[in-house]
Amino acid sequence: MRQFKLWNASKTQAFDFATNGCIITDVSGMGLGFNVSLVNRAVVDYESKFENITLLANFGIKSNAYTSFNEFANFIASNGRKNLILEYAVNGRTVYCDVWIKSIPKSQKTTFNILAEKLEFVRLTYWYQIESGVLPTYPSVINIENGVMEDILVNLTVSGPTSDTFKVALIYGSTVLSEIKLNVVLTLDHVLEIDADNKNVKLINSGIESNGYNLIDHSKDTFIVVPSGAHGLSIYAGTGTVTYSFKKWVID
Repeated sequence: MRQFKLWNASKTQAFDFATNGCIITDVSGMGLGFNVSLVNRAVVDYESKFENITLLANFGIKSNAYTSFNEFANFIASNGRKNLILEYAVNGRTVYCDVWIKSIPKSQKTTFNILAEKLEFVRLTYWYQIESGVLPTYPSVINIENGVMEDILVNLTVSGPTSDTFKVALIYGSTVLSEIKLNVVLTLDHVLEIDADNKNVKLINSGIESNGYNLIDHSKDTFIVVPSGAHGLSIYAGTGTVTYSFKKWVID
């Protein structure tokens, strides 16, 4: 049976439809379409597009319908002006996509004392799974297989101490496509968070946060961006500890 949860933008709180007295009985917009641009019968542009996702939510299954609906509405309000993350689980597999809520209608209860409402979401991304771990040192790599047209953004956390030759590289075959090099040596108290999703670099020094953008050598790259194809990522030179996470796009 298909299960849905809705997470806030930071993925710290969730509204689980099933455990909050709500069953999803009808779903649309889960697939994928494409925009094809033609000039003189020749394709000049080709890109993916997403339909809006709609869920028919039946509030009040073994619970009070209005209470269940209000808990959902309050969860949406608590997220503020940020996107949401829709979780979809079926047959032992869980995937996510980023969405904005577009419509939360509210009507009358049915003869079965439930509120059956069609929720509508604007879908922003492919479905994805979160990949994370610790980067090895070259020639060992973690493999990133990008099978769609959308780039993969890789978030990195660099923990000191690092050496002055430290750098992280994205490799295609034997070619370095992209690399991040630091201007400074991080000490044991330093953590540098390189957030590619939000285009932000933050230094944490003994628990105190500051802007870390200028700690990166801007003659190289600030963020790791993975195009379509099979690539490797590793600590390419020097010493340091690096954890990574990224959204692995999947075609559901």
